[in-house]
Amino acid sequence: MELSNNVWKQAKVIDNNAPKPIITESLIELVVESDDQTVQAINAANQELRQQIMTKAQEAAEALKSQAFTEGQAAGYEDGYQEGKLAGDQMAQQISFEAEQNYAAAQAEIATYLRDKEAEIVAFAVEMAGEIVKKQITLDETTIGTILAPILMNLAQPDQLVTVTANPVHHDILAAKLDDKKMKFLIFTI
Repeated sequence: MELSNNVWKQAKVIDNNAPKPIITESLIELVVESDDQTVQAINAANQELRQQIMTKAQEAAEALKSQAFTEGQAAGYEDGYQEGKLAGDQMAQQISFEAEQNYAAAQAEIATYLRDKEAEIVAFAVEMAGEIVKKQITLDETTIGTILAPILMNLAQPDQLVTVTANPVHHDILAAKLDDKKMKFLIFTI
């Protein structure tokens, strides 16, 4: 006799959860005769619709590209303008600062020159007044000019050093103008 344990192991267990096939009648193929012209018309309509969609997509892409280019160009122009304006403002501020420093230095030099030459100018003025009083002249321009000419020449001579820095191309023109100025000054003082 077989052991009950062995019988149990040999028995088949039915699985109730397993899928069960549904058997129906066999499939009947439905044959639809296709009309080649209808299929071709549908294909042509689909092709035309596809072409329209592609054209619209390309136009939209071009519009986006153009808009992005315009916006980028405007933003770049604005950024460049702001950078240039900032650089120009900084440069103008620097030039203005240097000009103010140069002006202050020139004013200081003028004040120093006047302080240094004040006694000399007063001495020349006293000398001119003394000459006028000695001669006891009637006041007319030629007489005063002839009396004061030697004194003015003494005043004009000692410290009339002017330095002009220029391009060598302009040397001849500047020298000619300087000679003209000297002649006018000499005619005025004599």
